[in-house]
Amino acid sequence: MEGLIGFLGGLIIFQSLLFSQVEKPEDSTSSQNLVIFKGDTMKILVAYYSRTGNTRKASQIIANTLNADVDEIVDKKSRKGILGFLRAGYDATRGNTTEITYAKDPENYDIVIIGSPVWNGRVTPAVRTYLIRNKEKMKKAAFFITCAGRPGKCLKQMRELYGGAVIAEKVILSKNIEEGAKSFAEELKKLTSSH
Repeated sequence: MEGLIGFLGGLIIFQSLLFSQVEKPEDSTSSQNLVIFKGDTMKILVAYYSRTGNTRKASQIIANTLNADVDEIVDKKSRKGILGFLRAGYDATRGNTTEITYAKDPENYDIVIIGSPVWNGRVTPAVRTYLIRNKEKMKKAAFFITCAGRPGKCLKQMRELYGGAVIAEKVILSKNIEEGAKSFAEELKKLTSSH
């Protein structure tokens, strides 16, 4: 019965994604609570979760531009296919966590940049789990999300889960992954370079 309820909930989410109007979010970087770092010896980590590859691509562009390490957050729960998609939306909507793996300890970095796709207007369970598990280890954080056009409350949820000062955040639209990632990386480069 629980499986049927989860399936039906996911189906409702899938339908709402298909038939909802696409809102035009601001594709801009927020610079609230900016912290400027001096020196070029900062260690930067880009940690991300990606189901379809958009967030992975953005993460690699950001990491290459900033000469940062990259760490993929792996969700051990299958999110493949239509059923995986439906379960993903359901879990994100419910605010569920999940079993994850990742290789690098965020405590070893001056800044951790975290990337997540938007699932039904919310943060993914994998990134939710990562933030809950590591918020005390991160000195400074920056966030970016990838989406087709409706960021919902994803960035707000990420800020709330982290609880610390966020130096920058960005909505990167799926149709402009390369341009959005480069723009965000350049913004972060300015924040982290010597003046």
